[in-house]
Amino acid sequence: MALAWPKVEIEPGELGPCEFKSLGLELLRNELREDRKYHVLDLGNAQGPNVEFFSHVSSRIHVEDLYHVWSTMPARDEEAPPFSSADLEVLLAHDRSIEFDLILGWDLFDYFDADFIAALTVHLKRHCRKGALLFMLTSTRREIPETPARLVITEDENLLYAPRTSNTIDNPNHTPLAFEKMMRGFHLLHSFMLKNGMQEYVFASAD
Repeated sequence: MALAWPKVEIEPGELGPCEFKSLGLELLRNELREDRKYHVLDLGNAQGPNVEFFSHVSSRIHVEDLYHVWSTMPARDEEAPPFSSADLEVLLAHDRSIEFDLILGWDLFDYFDADFIAALTVHLKRHCRKGALLFMLTSTRREIPETPARLVITEDENLLYAPRTSNTIDNPNHTPLAFEKMMRGFHLLHSFMLKNGMQEYVFASAD
């Protein structure tokens, strides 16, 4: 079923729904071969079109809903030790016997601080195959929706960006260099600056 939001480019500062050509998604499509199977970890919440898009190359798609896990964690006081990958081993539910080939991070990394991102990527690296790809996108606007947007792959293989709320928060504006420092065990393969105020990243699991 086609999704009805208009294909428009949005200017930085606007937060309305739009559909756009995703260069990162196009890269993933070109990298994934139909003659082999992949294990995919989707860190967002379940979206039928996204599952369907990757199902033709996937032997299993595991949906984690990481933002929900993060947002329901007890508050940590200032004297608590930094969040660690061991904490994530307890909190996340995915099958520890699986080594993932592809991780879908969507816009979630805009909502986490440096300590959480560092712990998360150590955890992900531990459960990835060598060379596994991690796809994510971030906003370059001053403000972002209060919660992660709904991101859906459409029938023509564009990405639909649909905020779930009109409430906004300040954007942490993590830079590409900051991501490379935080994301130990991954190296940046490609970065795409889009005209709609989004920046896409594709990282790969290092040796």
